[in-house]
Amino acid sequence: MNIENLVGKFRKVITENPYVFNSIVEPMRNEVDSEFESNKKMLAELKSKFEEYQKECEEDDEYNFSIDHYNDLKLDLMTTEYELEYLSQRNFVLREMQILYAYKNVEITLKRLISMAYPDTSLRELHNWKALKEASKNKGANLTQASFYQQIDHLRCVCNALKHSSKITQEVKSANIKEFNGKELFCDLSLGTFFDRVEPLISDFYISFCASLIVPLGGCKQSWLESFEPYVNPDPEIPF
Repeated sequence: MNIENLVGKFRKVITENPYVFNSIVEPMRNEVDSEFESNKKMLAELKSKFEEYQKECEEDDEYNFSIDHYNDLKLDLMTTEYELEYLSQRNFVLREMQILYAYKNVEITLKRLISMAYPDTSLRELHNWKALKEASKNKGANLTQASFYQQIDHLRCVCNALKHSSKITQEVKSANIKEFNGKELFCDLSLGTFFDRVEPLISDFYISFCASLIVPLGGCKQSWLESFEPYVNPDPEIPF
C-alpha cells in the first residue's frame, strides 16, 4: 500500500468531516434559547406583579380586589411556565439528536478509516464498538490508546442510554461523567454541557487513531501529528 496515498485519504476524511449536523441544529437551538430567555424574563415579571398584587390585597382590607384580575395574572403565570417547559423539552430533543448523530458518525468514520488502511477488512466485522476495538487491536492500532478515547467512550455510553429513555443508566453512572453525577434523569442543560465539552474532541480523536493505523504500515507518526499541530488539542490523560 502507498502510505502517502493513505495519509492523503485519512486527511481528507478528517478535514472534510466537519460536524455538518450542527449547522442544521444550531440555528434551531438558538431560536429555542432566545424564546426560552424571553419567556424566562416574562415569567419573572409576572411573578413580581402577582406577588405585589397579593401583598396589596393582604395589607389593605379596603383594597379593591378583583377576582378577574387575579385570575388573569394566575393564568398568565401558568401559561408562561408551560411554555418554558415546552421549550425545555424541545431543547432536550435537539441535544439528544446531536449526541445520537455524533456517536453514530464516529462509528461510521472509524469503520471507514480502518477499511482504508486494511481494504481486506469486512465491514460486517465492524458492527459495533467492541468489534471496532478488537479489529483495530488486531491490526496493531489500539483504539483505546487514541487521545480522548475516554471522552468518546462516554459519548457512546450516553448515546446508548438515550436510545431507550431519559433515565441515566448504570453504565453512565459507572463512567463517572461529571455532567451527570448525582442525577437520575438527563436534561437539556446537562446534555448540552456534555456535548459542548466532548464534541470538539472528536477530530483530535480521529487524528490520534489514524496515527496508530499508519505506524504498522510504515508511516511516520510524528510527521502525521505535526501536520495537524495548529489545531490539535492536548490530552492530559493520553499525550501524543
